Parts: sequence; structure tokens; C-alpha cells
Amino acid sequence: MNSVERKDRDSNIELLRIVLMSMIVLTHLIAHGVYNCSGIFDDGSIATNKVGYFILSLIDYHVACFFFISGYFGIKVNLNRFVNILLKVFVYGVITYFAAGLLRYGLEWRNYIGPVALEKTSPFAFAGLWFMKSYFFLMLAAPFVNDAVERMGRNFFAGLIIIYVIALYFSGIDAHGFETALLIYLIGRFLKKYPMGTIEKNALWFFLGAVALMFANVAIHIYLLKDGNIRLSTENSSPLIILAAVSFFFLFKKVKINNIGAINWLAGGVLGVYMLTDGYLRWSYVRMIIGWCADNYLLLALSAVLTTIVLAAICRCFDYLLKPIENLLVRWTRKLWDVIVKKMNIKE
Repeated sequence: MNSVERKDRDSNIELLRIVLMSMIVLTHLIAHGVYNCSGIFDDGSIATNKVGYFILSLIDYHVACFFFISGYFGIKVNLNRFVNILLKVFVYGVITYFAAGLLRYGLEWRNYIGPVALEKTSPFAFAGLWFMKSYFFLMLAAPFVNDAVERMGRNFFAGLIIIYVIALYFSGIDAHGFETALLIYLIGRFLKKYPMGTIEKNALWFFLGAVALMFANVAIHIYLLKDGNIRLSTENSSPLIILAAVSFFFLFKKVKINNIGAINWLAGGVLGVYMLTDGYLRWSYVRMIIGWCADNYLLLALSAVLTTIVLAAICRCFDYLLKPIENLLVRWTRKLWDVIVKKMNIKE
């Protein structure tokens, strides 16, 4: 989702990231909106709005695709990137926390400022941004994972991934956690190290097949089984979701477009779009858009695209303001590390 290794990528991959973020924003509008598709009655039957389920089955591989991009190109960890991520989490967390409090409570500041309010939640936390938590731990693990991948043989690596996919999907572990991020990252590393021409050449057919099966799965559970067990079509650990994500990536990889500066520049702001629309301001944003569009899914889709483009541009401009602070923090961190090394006589 973020701009790691952006210099190594062509504009087709940067365009893919913008498209994926638009799909994420649309998913949030559907899943968390007034006309949400997540509602399930106490008896397990489906709530009234079924259209959203089918739409999600067509787009819900977006986050998995982001993790695959990170795995395919590899996360190159450095101090600047760590500081950049943590600074943005902090700054956007503070901005959205106080903006949400102002929208909800107005000038009744004690409801969101003060020891009682801050005991319940913090503007400095990840603010429910599960992707950021997973990605942060993935960054910490990346150097060790990348080294281990280089030491693995192809057959062992492939067998490990197959076992991992099966074990994770049937384990009941939260599909929004680090475990899923690591799995998809490993798949990306595998296909980068051991390219599979069959998937790359036939990406369109793999993608259409995966989406068709996810769509059919939703139809079966809604109209035949009449339950809400459609995780095969919506959870990031689902083999169909992973297949759709991988093939969707290769569809864009095959598209040859010139290096377009505007696309590359805009794509650098998608992380901010996620933090602004899925953080403390999520409910205010969702209610506003639903108030305008109701359950008109075409308008919701257009709103998602427009939101992504506008907010990505704003976040990119905001990056210029944060850059001096980032550079300062990096210098301080390096000086602190030098002091620690000197005091403890650590050999680097």
C-alpha cells in the first residue's frame, strides 16, 4: 500500500496501487456503510442487502494484492522507511483523532481530550489500522524472511507455501493479521525468484476463474444455504482471494505504459488515503458518502475513485511538509544509535 521501492516499478504497477486503493475505499463504503453487507441475523441468515456481497466477491482481493506487490518487489528495510511509516501513523492518527472528536462532540473537549478520554483510546495508536500493524511487523521480519528465502530450494519453498495456505485458512486465525501478510509476502517472493510462465501468460483466465468461483460461492451461500459463511470469497487467507490477487497483479504487469510522472507521484499518497478513510474518521466519512449516494453502487464506486485521487494528491503535498521532520528524526535516531554503540561497545 505504501511507496516502498517505488523507484523500481513502472507506472503500470503504480496505477495498480491507485486502482487497489479505490477498491479498498469502495469496500469500506459497502462493508461499513449504512446499507452494509456484513449484517447477519442472530440465526445466521443474511441481512436484507445482498448486492454488496456480490460486489465484494469481485473486488475483495485488493489488500492481498498489496501484500503480494511488497513480496514480489521485496521490502528493503532502512531507517528512513521506518521513520517515514511511524511518523505518518503518528501524524495522521493525531489529525484524524481530533478531527473525529470535533465532529462528534464539538467543543465538548473533555469527551476526547483529557485523562479519562485518553484512557479509552489514544491518538498516537494505530487507530484500528490493521494493515499498518501487519505491515509494520512485516517490515521487521523482512530482512530475516528475505535471507531465508535465498537459502530455500524451490521444492521446499513451494511445499512450505502450500502447507502454510492450507493451515492458515483452516486454522481460524484472523485473516487480517500478520500471519496472512507473511504468507502472501512469501508467495510474492517465490514467484519473483521462481517465475511461473503459466500464471503470467494466462493471468486473465486465472483471474476470471477465481472471481467466478468467488461469485458462485456467494450465490450458493445466500440463495441455497442461506447463511453468511462466504469467507472463501472475502478473507485474505482464502486460496481464491490469493489467486485473484496474484493474477490481477500480473494483468497489470503485462500492460506496458510509459513512465508517467503524474501516476507515480499520485501513487505515493495511497497510504495516506487508507489512514484517512479507515482510521478515526471512518464512520464520519462513510456516513457522509452514504448520505449522498445511498445504495447506488455506481455512485459509491465513483465516490471511491474520486476520494482516492483527491486524498492521494493532498497526502502527497502533505509529504513535503513532513519531509524536514522525517529527516530530523532520522538524524537524531542515528546519533542516538551511535551513542548506544559507543557506550555499550557494540561492534557493527
